[in-house]
Amino acid sequence: DQQYLKYKKYGVDVSIVDKSMMQSRFPQINADIGTFDNNGEHEHEYVPMDEHTFFLYEEDAGYFEPGQALMDLRNVLKTQYAENVNFYFNTSVQKIIHSGGKVKGLEISHKDQASDAVFCDTIINCCGPWYNQIVKDLDLDIKLTLSPVRIQCIYKDCPELFTPDILSTFGKEHNLPIPIIVDLLSGIYMRPQKKSQQVLASTCREDEERDKWDPNVELPTGADPDVRTKYLNSLYHRLEPIMKPISAKVHSLSSFYTVCEDDVQYVLGPTKLKGFILCNGFSGHGFKCAPSVGSLIAQHVCGIKIDGDTEVPIEFYSPYRTPHKLKV
Repeated sequence: DQQYLKYKKYGVDVSIVDKSMMQSRFPQINADIGTFDNNGEHEHEYVPMDEHTFFLYEEDAGYFEPGQALMDLRNVLKTQYAENVNFYFNTSVQKIIHSGGKVKGLEISHKDQASDAVFCDTIINCCGPWYNQIVKDLDLDIKLTLSPVRIQCIYKDCPELFTPDILSTFGKEHNLPIPIIVDLLSGIYMRPQKKSQQVLASTCREDEERDKWDPNVELPTGADPDVRTKYLNSLYHRLEPIMKPISAKVHSLSSFYTVCEDDVQYVLGPTKLKGFILCNGFSGHGFKCAPSVGSLIAQHVCGIKIDGDTEVPIEFYSPYRTPHKLKV
């Protein structure tokens, strides 16, 4: 009830799913509420929903497709702001140029090892996993610890879930076979990918988002075999009514999150080096929070507020804050 009221307070359309609604609206989802060991080490005992069991469903939930979102952003900048925007691809920042406590620009290195300099009075460090590499020599006196961690996910080919029969039966609302699911009982997040006819799965357990990794060391090309198996076990369990363990390709990849270890909140705002602004530590939620974060950074840099800008003070996310202790 508390979660429902909190969402409603902020205008989010949510529903409380009880046993009856689960059976009528989401019959394609296994409603087992027993804790599921996706390692397969312990025999599972099925626990059915009862009158005291409820789930929270966000009616208009969705997600950013990262690659397409970046392409859209690039295209808008190229077509609408080409006179004011330069792009540098396959380029790394080698050094922040500064003097007198102020930013003067940065040194960059291109793929062919050629060096260049870009002069400016404002730099936004949104380098994600390479955050520490950029700030290490700047003496910013920031106590918060941001760490790059390896995240693994799988994409299971499921063409059988995207047939007209399945979509007409289970996809009446959004023309998708399943909703986005956060399965805390087995520890995974899953979502359908309509264009590729796949289901994606990754972890939603905080303790599995702590595999620290040097961003300059190449990641494994895919998920570890044991992780792949765990995610598949969870998928087959939760989607048992419609997903059969048939032979089908399972793709996987590894990527990065950047996590603020102290309180798992973003790190945004100015530093003691004038003109050097931080925008890091999103723990995999960067695209989702991009509108509000972009608003915060734009307000700070431009010094103005426009209709639709967030009211959250940027100081809440300050790199010099005392770590937050928030109740969910």
